[in-house]
Amino acid sequence: FHTLCFMVGINCVEIVGTGNGENHKWSAVRLEGEWYMCDITFDDPTNGKPGETRHDYFNLTTAQMQAKKHAILDMYWKAPSCNGTKYSYGQYVALIRPKLLKTLSRSRSFFVHYFLVVFG
Repeated sequence: FHTLCFMVGINCVEIVGTGNGENHKWSAVRLEGEWYMCDITFDDPTNGKPGETRHDYFNLTTAQMQAKKHAILDMYWKAPSCNGTKYSYGQYVALIRPKLLKTLSRSRSFFVHYFLVVFG
C-alpha cells in the first residue's frame, strides 16, 4: 500500500499500535492537506465470497479508527491527527458513486467500469 501511494505521489506513513488488542500496523494518508487512516489488512475479507470487497477501514478519522478498537502507540513519533472527511468512503458512496453510475449507464466507459469494480 505504501509503495502504491508513493508511486502516485500520495504522502503515506505507517502507524504502529494495536488492533483488537494485538500488535498491528496500518497507514495514514494525506489527501489535499487532510489526513485519513486506512487499514487494508482489516479490510481484507479473508472469509468472504470471491470478488467481495470491504471498505470498513478505508479513509477514516482517528476517532473512527479508535472506535474500531485501534490504538496508536506514540512511543517514537507522533502520528498525524486524521480528521479528513472529504474523501471518506461514506462520502464516496453518498456523493461520488451515484455520479459514476450515471456516467457508466450513459457512456459505458471502461475507466468508470474499472473504477467501480475495483473500488466497489
